[in-house]
Amino acid sequence: MALPSQAARPMNISATKFSASRSSRPLSPRKAAGWGLLLVVIPGFTWWALSGKPGVNTQTQPPADQMAAVNAITQPETAEPVPTGMPVLSAPPRQEQTPVLTMGASGAPNQPVQQVAATNSPGTTGNPGNATPTPGGAEPQVQQPTQSPAQTPAQTPAQTPAQTPAQPASPGASSGNSGSVSASSPVAFLVSQGDALIAQGKRDEARDAYNRALFDARATESDRSVLRDKLASLADAVTFSPRAEPGDAMCETYSFQSGDRLVRLPYTKNLSVDWRLIARVNRIADPGRIGLNQRMKLIKGPFHAVVHKNAFRMDVFSNVTDSAGNRIFVRSFAVGLGEHGSTPTGAFVVKPKSKLVNPKWVNPRTGEKFGADDPKNPIGERWIGLDGTDPTTKLLSGYGIHGTIEPESIGHEKSMGCVRLVDRDVEFIYELLFEGASTVEIRP
Repeated sequence: MALPSQAARPMNISATKFSASRSSRPLSPRKAAGWGLLLVVIPGFTWWALSGKPGVNTQTQPPADQMAAVNAITQPETAEPVPTGMPVLSAPPRQEQTPVLTMGASGAPNQPVQQVAATNSPGTTGNPGNATPTPGGAEPQVQQPTQSPAQTPAQTPAQTPAQTPAQPASPGASSGNSGSVSASSPVAFLVSQGDALIAQGKRDEARDAYNRALFDARATESDRSVLRDKLASLADAVTFSPRAEPGDAMCETYSFQSGDRLVRLPYTKNLSVDWRLIARVNRIADPGRIGLNQRMKLIKGPFHAVVHKNAFRMDVFSNVTDSAGNRIFVRSFAVGLGEHGSTPTGAFVVKPKSKLVNPKWVNPRTGEKFGADDPKNPIGERWIGLDGTDPTTKLLSGYGIHGTIEPESIGHEKSMGCVRLVDRDVEFIYELLFEGASTVEIRP
């Protein structure tokens, strides 16, 4: 039996709500809106279920062009580009290098240079090959440390002179030349070495350097003039002063003993100088008033003289030699010579028992006699006789070194052939040259 409701509904397939004929009919607006909402919710729920995880930032990313602009601002220039699909958490700050200012020669700062760590080998400075390169491929700049001249002892031999100008010499007692050796001079290195030793207080070593330069065959006459002044100043300070200089082979110290007599010391102590030189050096005004055990400086001697006729100059040398075997120069003196070139050239020795103080003299041409105290005596207050020692000079006699009452004649040929000096100079020469030991060479 059929129920009423069943009877009211046909049971064929075309009558169901799923039939083709009914599904093809257009939907009502209400149903269409429902189906649209369903299509949006289901995919959104599916995407949330698949990608959403606790603790991860799922905020919507900005557009790619905005991400590129952010990366360009926050990333360093040398960093690799950051993909736009990844979030940028933070960018490290750029580290700026602090420039180091160096001062120029004028006191103004130079352009900033990069501070570079150098790993130079000992004994070398400023080697760019060992420096850490600067960023950006720039050429590294290394500040050169300055080295003091005192830290660089001069060891170059004389045959390879340094191109370093010597310091100006103080005016000497001989020529008064206050110039300096030229930087281009072959002996400039020895002169600069001597100057450096003087600054260090090593006067004996400085004298050795100057003297080797004086004898160097490459030295010019101008160089030698400067060197003679330097050596004369050293002789005054080292040899002819009361102070005994350590290492000075020309001198020794002595304590005056009971029974000593100053005038006899050259013979008792085997000295080849006049006793007046001992009194001069030790500033002894009265030779008869010397205290017992009084310390004094003794000059050993002998000294030797070389006369240069063309320069009207006498050079005096010690018997002590420098490290190259040259006699050490001590002083120059201006001289007068014989008229018409009559002063003979050659080798001589100071004649024994010929040295005289306040001598008498007889003019060999006229026979006129002059007494010891005669103010008109042409030979002055000192006479030093000479004996020839070579085949030519051995034949000569009557020649000597003496003073003059005409100081204006020094530097001229006005005598009868002897060598003349002004009074103060001939007194010094008299004390330096010793009979039978000192040689005198007269050169053209």
